[in-house]
Amino acid sequence: MAIQLNSFNARGLGDCAKRRTIFNWIKKNHKGVTLLQETHSTPTVEKQWQREWGGEILFSHGSRKSKGVAILLPKSLKIEINQTTTDNDGRLIMTDIDIEDQSFILVNLYAPTKDKQNEQLQLLLDL
Repeated sequence: MAIQLNSFNARGLGDCAKRRTIFNWIKKNHKGVTLLQETHSTPTVEKQWQREWGGEILFSHGSRKSKGVAILLPKSLKIEINQTTTDNDGRLIMTDIDIEDQSFILVNLYAPTKDKQNEQLQLLLDL
């Protein structure tokens, strides 16, 4: 079975109407796993966003105004999360996961912009 993988720069999901619109669009148009960048999430929003998504979300938080990556896991797939690693800056999430009994390592990376070369280099060194 092929697993569909999607990637989407959200440019901030703090606005409830925008977030619900994006979640509903993803549910309608993409049946697999979705990697989100620039979520602008914090730990305080996790439960609410998971309720709105209707499945599990793996987070690496930035701040309410920048960074943040997430992996949206739909309820329609049989998923077992073996291990997840995140950074402390909301730029990286890596998970060892079984989807429909197939093993994957998913990496979602949101690198600093080109005008922040020192931060780019540090992120690559950390990897």
